Amino acid sequence: IIPIIIGPAEKTLKFSQLLYEAGIFARAVRVPAVPLGQARIRISLTSQHEKKDLDQVVEKFSAIGRKLGII
Repeated sequence: IIPIIIGPAEKTLKFSQLLYEAGIFARAVRVPAVPLGQARIRISLTSQHEKKDLDQVVEKFSAIGRKLGII
């Protein structure tokens, strides 16, 4: 499991929603599971994922992160 800390819960939920719309299932985790202001996206990678899958995730995370002003 790989956590990607986003910060605000609202932005994290939007990030998760946009990932889902892009075909990537990644849950938003927020209070009370994590401290206030440290909401995050959690993704799980397995040996079944191929390089092309990882490339797609990086591409989508980058695009969405820029769109939301995170990166």
